Amino acid sequence: MTCCLQSTQVTAPAQVATGIVVQPTSGPLNNNISDLGITWVRHGIRWAAAEPTQGGAYTWAAHDTAVNALRAMNMNILGVLSNAPGWAVGGNANHLIYPTGNVPSFIAYCSAAAARYKGKVAAWEIWNEPNGSWNGPWTIAQYKDVCLQASSAIRTADPAALVVAPVLAGTFVDVGQTPSNTWSQAFLSDTNIRAAVDVLSIHVYCRPFAPEVGDARGPVPTRLNNSINLKNSLGWTNKQLWSTESGWPTIGDTVPGLVTEAQQSTYTVSLAQMFRDRNMLHFPFQLYGSGNNTNTDEAGGMGFIRTDGTRKPVYNAYRNFALS
Repeated sequence: MTCCLQSTQVTAPAQVATGIVVQPTSGPLNNNISDLGITWVRHGIRWAAAEPTQGGAYTWAAHDTAVNALRAMNMNILGVLSNAPGWAVGGNANHLIYPTGNVPSFIAYCSAAAARYKGKVAAWEIWNEPNGSWNGPWTIAQYKDVCLQASSAIRTADPAALVVAPVLAGTFVDVGQTPSNTWSQAFLSDTNIRAAVDVLSIHVYCRPFAPEVGDARGPVPTRLNNSINLKNSLGWTNKQLWSTESGWPTIGDTVPGLVTEAQQSTYTVSLAQMFRDRNMLHFPFQLYGSGNNTNTDEAGGMGFIRTDGTRKPVYNAYRNFALS
């Protein structure tokens, strides 16, 4: 499908704007989004969906539909360039591992996506949690190489779009997480990376605990303050830090970190205030839930919307916060 999108340039709003994550397959793009009082949506513009067969013959229909719908709601879009097609990862079921031998194809996809959605997608995240143990993890050399190439491709295609990285699992300074902390410091210490990246992004989880208490990695305020201090000390003072995932699951009998719906509501707003106090744009994970009490997918349980379409208490609580 090659239909064209009308170009209307998006301007990134203030850092203290609010957002939400909407997974590509998790729920309808309807007034549950526009009613929430947010101005940003993080949405996967997944490589696998656009290039299921190797060769650069892209299929844009699903991504066009999502981008058009979100822009019709006047949402700023943070697009996530990740999720390799099976052919790019040797048929591995984990589509977030390093695409050995197929990095040039990924960079070509970054260029094509940024060109197609120029003026429509305001910012692009490069991959998702490359440092996560469940994703390999990528070596820091692998990620820095991909980040530099992807940034150049995006900026060439759409100079106004923001480049967002490293989409980190965790914060830059987490207690007991030496490999991840070392990975983060190597990323932040690279002056070429600093020139190539407009916004830093982290994923802040502490389930099932309240954010002010935190998990074994420490209370969230401490983790955030330490991360901000580190990035500033390494020359990133004038660059924003966003949290592009966080949340607490409320369903799934074998899902770790379950909380009640009331706790989810209280914790989400408390965490959102912590981000606002630090001028950080925040994207809770996620709007739409999936599964039921036998669901083992933690992501599904984090939804603000139940599987029957009704809204959990967190929906109105976060809406009130976003509009305050």
